[in-house]
Amino acid sequence: GAEVVRVAGPDRFATAAAVATDTFTAPVPIVVVATGSSFADALSGGAAAGHHGGPLLLVDRDTVPEATAAALRALQPARIVVLGGTAAISDVVAGQLAAFAPGGVARHAGPDRYSTSAAVVAAMFDPADVDAVFVATGDGFPDALSGTPAAVRSGGPLMLVGHDTIP
Repeated sequence: GAEVVRVAGPDRFATAAAVATDTFTAPVPIVVVATGSSFADALSGGAAAGHHGGPLLLVDRDTVPEATAAALRALQPARIVVLGGTAAISDVVAGQLAAFAPGGVARHAGPDRYSTSAAVVAAMFDPADVDAVFVATGDGFPDALSGTPAAVRSGGPLMLVGHDTIP
């Protein structure tokens, strides 16, 4: 039968780093970075990262955890995309991330999770190349998390909406 392999770390930052370095080989074209303090930005970011051939890593608002820094050194990304505004990831952290990417750091953000999701999709997907858009609630993570691999496989984005509204 198939071999089952566990990829893990002592915390979410180290686990994301382990998954990234286990899955991708340097140099990667992009690394997408989201806060590890909440889930919303990472949901749209996972599909965007996969679409561009790179992983998603996590940081704290005010620090780059050593596991994330080690993964960035190992992956040698051409560029980094930071998700969310300065309340999610500070400008100091965005500046620290720039040292890992010769192509620089871009930030895609909006005033809330829905606007940030829309900003990620607008910046990272060409509408002419998208056949399907995956939509999931931004009120919880399970649906979007489950839909991310399908979105990556189809080449389309994953967008967050409200339970009863499309912001």
